[in-house]
Formats: sequence, structure tokens, C-alpha cells
Amino acid sequence: MKTASVRQLRNNFSQIARWLKDGEQVVITMRKKVIARMIPEPSAERTLRMPDFAARIREEYPHPRISEEELRERALFSRI
Repeated sequence: MKTASVRQLRNNFSQIARWLKDGEQVVITMRKKVIARMIPEPSAERTLRMPDFAARIREEYPHPRISEEELRERALFSRI
């Protein structure tokens, strides 16, 4: 569930509309008190976003670059 203030609702409605379109419920607050809840229409078309698996793998398992010198050393040791 997402939270937005009245100011955010007024000034940045496009982001809140995107949340609703994605199926998120939005709680509207005024002076840190909940005054309303916005619930997406069940019949509205929802867009599903696929996670970027490749980016996540690169983030969790960074592949260090191997310098040419290291490559040559490895090649020399593999011949022995």
C-alpha cells in the first residue's frame, strides 16, 4: 500500500494514477493523518512489469574485469 499526502496528490497526480493503474492502493494523508483511501477499479486494465533479472544478477554477482596481464598469467599456468 502506497502513501501520498494531499500536496503530492495535487502536484504529482500522474505518479499516483500510475500506482492505481498498477493495482496499488493509495492512502491519502493530511498532516500525517489518514483522510482517505484510493482503491483501483477492479475492471481497469493493469500493467504488469517484468523484473529486470539480468540487472539483479549483475548487482548480486559482479563480474570483475580481468586485465590482459592476468589473462596471460593464467594462460601460462594452464600450460604447465
